[in-house]
Amino acid sequence: MPLAVLVAVVAFASTALAATHAAAKPKTAAQIVPAQSLTINGDVVAPRTLKWSELAILPQQTLTVTIDGVSHVEQGPYLSDVLNLVSPNFLSCSKNDLLRWWVQVSSANGDAAVLGQGEINNGFGNRTAILAISQDGKFLSTTSGPRLVIPGEVDGTRDIQHVVMVTTRRATPELPESGCPSTPTLVNPTIGSLIVNGDVKSPQTFTFAQLQAMPQVTQTVSFLSGTTPTTNTETGPLLSSILGVVQPNVRAGCLDDKNRWYAEITGSDGYVSLLSVGEIDPSEGNRAPLVSLSESGVSLASTGPRVLQAGDVKGGRAVSGAVAITLFRVSPRIPSSGC
Repeated sequence: MPLAVLVAVVAFASTALAATHAAAKPKTAAQIVPAQSLTINGDVVAPRTLKWSELAILPQQTLTVTIDGVSHVEQGPYLSDVLNLVSPNFLSCSKNDLLRWWVQVSSANGDAAVLGQGEINNGFGNRTAILAISQDGKFLSTTSGPRLVIPGEVDGTRDIQHVVMVTTRRATPELPESGCPSTPTLVNPTIGSLIVNGDVKSPQTFTFAQLQAMPQVTQTVSFLSGTTPTTNTETGPLLSSILGVVQPNVRAGCLDDKNRWYAEITGSDGYVSLLSVGEIDPSEGNRAPLVSLSESGVSLASTGPRVLQAGDVKGGRAVSGAVAITLFRVSPRIPSSGC
């Protein structure tokens, strides 16, 4: 692999791990908007605005996290329960349609983090994020809460404070899906190769041999296929390494801009799963998703790579016969300097 490509891979896929969440970014009084309500919107049946106190009516969940070396107990509803209040317009024709949906959580001063609905669903990614309304038994003040808290994070930059808006939408499909309304064909794939495109500096089509030439990682992946436990040994390059080659067009002037991105994984049959760049990034969610080229010793050259990650409950987010990975940036819903 050329030196420039290796440098790009290392730059994106740094494996320096922190043991605790980072301290929250300081905010000046001028940056804080004293809103005490939460707007939930997007492609939903019934958008609504809740007072922060109304979040206490939902079932409360408890997470213990370490922030700047100090352990805290955070309590609030699941983010998924908050989204259920507005009924996203999932398509019944699409298998596991919620896996095609992104969620953007925005703060009063424009900080934002994007997650996948599949990521936070306890039946799939099981990264059960909450909107904390109390910390260590005390209601969060108007200058600090509610707060997005994501279990298992390496760094804390996706733990957004003073959340005032949650937006969810369905990703634009790259290929039509059988049984669903017709959509444009945006890629022309070849089985065995992998198109990596979208808002990137260097879109590429990787042949199977080129993927095999990248550093290979082996993972043992267990999940439920229906109700049947399945365990496979998967080998291939990390998805973070591939993103390091194509280089998403992260906005340098926008603080933590990488947290506003997601990758849409498309199979040859039109099946789709979204992975947030935050969960792919070794310094953030660190789920280490793999572009598998060999499954339990059997080459996938004839069917195409399988993109999947360890730790999921069900295997729905695994995309077999993957033909395209498309990078998208979610535009800010609340203006923020440089974004």
